[in-house]
Amino acid sequence: MRMYDTSSPYHWKHFKVCLSSHISREQTDQIQTLVMFDGQWTITDASLSRDNRWIAYSSMQTTVCLASSDPLDKSPPRQLDFSKLVSPRMRTSYTYFPVYSVRFSGDGREIVGGTGDQSIYVYDIEREASVLRIPGHQDDVNAVCFGDENSPHLLYSGSDDGTIKVWDRRSIGDGVAAGVFCGHTEGITYIDSKGDGRYVLSNGKDQTTKLWDLRKMYTPQEFARIPNYSHFTGWDYRRGQFPIYRWKPHDSPAII
Repeated sequence: MRMYDTSSPYHWKHFKVCLSSHISREQTDQIQTLVMFDGQWTITDASLSRDNRWIAYSSMQTTVCLASSDPLDKSPPRQLDFSKLVSPRMRTSYTYFPVYSVRFSGDGREIVGGTGDQSIYVYDIEREASVLRIPGHQDDVNAVCFGDENSPHLLYSGSDDGTIKVWDRRSIGDGVAAGVFCGHTEGITYIDSKGDGRYVLSNGKDQTTKLWDLRKMYTPQEFARIPNYSHFTGWDYRRGQFPIYRWKPHDSPAII
């Protein structure tokens, strides 16, 4: 992962790089380096805080690194253990899980993460622990974001189960999503919010990009009545060719 100063659109200045911990020290001497301790396989995601002071980056492990973006700051990154929970009631049966997606809240105090234990975590940087865990999907959560940077109560999550879910932290006690978007026929790879708490954009492994209107999302009760096979193929892109007979386009009332 490389960091650039883009103040000049024609002359980007490369000032920091993030490397896995197995890279030799000789390779890190030429430029200020952020080392991800015990990084596994790949850097899965990175997020820059709204004030541009901090960068969070994740890997195939429960720990997320938090580092200063200041090129003069040579302090090592902090290790944020998302498996550390503030309440025993939040515990998961997983002792290890990868973090696939990370995003800062608008005030920079929290980081939301999508993980391999089919959950969404909200990590409080000051408390150094996860203050919320939502086991809200049936497969890996590949993408997460805040619905509104100024109101961190609204969360979006996208999963390999083919759904995008909307979560309102003010009414999350029952563990039920505020709403569901159903329209991708494969897993979700990326989501982002317009920032107005109304629109969300998504990419999927079905090679489509969709724009969603929160005013048209399914309620959890409506979604529960939809047969899973009617909107999701369950195909794994890593294994074999896609069976053409299983492909069929369909519409969703939530799509603009």
